[in-house]
Amino acid sequence: MTNRFKNRDLRQMYDACITLARDINSEFYVNGTRRSGASHRNAFWAGVDGMRPHWVQEGTLGYAAWRAGHDFGKEQS
Repeated sequence: MTNRFKNRDLRQMYDACITLARDINSEFYVNGTRRSGASHRNAFWAGVDGMRPHWVQEGTLGYAAWRAGHDFGKEQS
């Protein structure tokens, strides 16, 4: 999995989402199941599911979270 972002903030968001998704005890999970409720988690899990919500726009932190989820989902399958 490659982080393609050049912008520092987007790179950090992508990396953080991947790290959190790999840790079952992170904020991305509750009792071992997916946790959404915050925009970065919603974007991430939408990416895992292969969906792209209309509010995920390129160049935003939400897009970086979505891209991380998209890549994470591919890695898991």
